[in-house]
Amino acid sequence: MRIKLSLTADQETKIKGVLSAYRPKLKDARDNNTEQTARREAMAPLLQAMQEEIRVVLNDDQKAKLDVMKANRPKKGKK
Repeated sequence: MRIKLSLTADQETKIKGVLSAYRPKLKDARDNNTEQTARREAMAPLLQAMQEEIRVVLNDDQKAKLDVMKANRPKKGKK
């Protein structure tokens, strides 16, 4: 992500901070929910909030590149 979005050192530091803050929350949500549906429901709002915090750090061009990267990402789950 750092290279594809051409992040500045400051942006990279801020994003690492966001990721570090959410890592334990996501781990708890994953570990405390044995059922896949419950796990997904617990993690979804955390992932959404994390993405929103990351987007605040990015400029408009970087946000557009991130959107393209997400759109081109392979889909997970059943086909």
